[in-house]
Amino acid sequence: MRTSLYSILCIAIRLGAVFMAVQVLVGVPTALGELLAAQVTVSTKAAITFGVAELALAGLLWLYPGILARIAAATSSQQVFESPITATELQQLAFAVLGICFVVQGLVDLVDIGTSLSMGVLTGDALDRYMRQYGWPWIGRDAIRIAFGIGLALGARGLATALFRWREYGLVAPQRDETPGG
Repeated sequence: MRTSLYSILCIAIRLGAVFMAVQVLVGVPTALGELLAAQVTVSTKAAITFGVAELALAGLLWLYPGILARIAAATSSQQVFESPITATELQQLAFAVLGICFVVQGLVDLVDIGTSLSMGVLTGDALDRYMRQYGWPWIGRDAIRIAFGIGLALGARGLATALFRWREYGLVAPQRDETPGG
């Protein structure tokens, strides 16, 4: 595959956009837990506002990665190099690595919650309040993060192929010359 730094940076920027969006979406159970517990504070409202802004930024980075890639690559963006990996395979690899990162992050957070609970400091009503306020919403967030990460890692090939088909949809295939000797 002939590629350039610009195209690699576009893939990396889109990967970052997916990471940003998923980070916001896995925080939804925590925010819902706070809303259901009627603990809406100024910081909760600010977190929701920043979450929506972050989703909008992730969407813009997904749709227009070229702007940032041109700035980052500067004059090197026109240099072409050869690689045995196709763009779809590179994108597949990036999605699989991102999925594994989500799984590891979710597992680390679950171990942290488990360690806090296994210390035995909280009992009775204190344990019940802790689980309602921090435990269950965070466990839900981490379970979603792990499930999404596994889905992304295992479905990376299909996602990369679907994105390739979506990009190429409606384009006319190059015509082969059917004349003899041509």
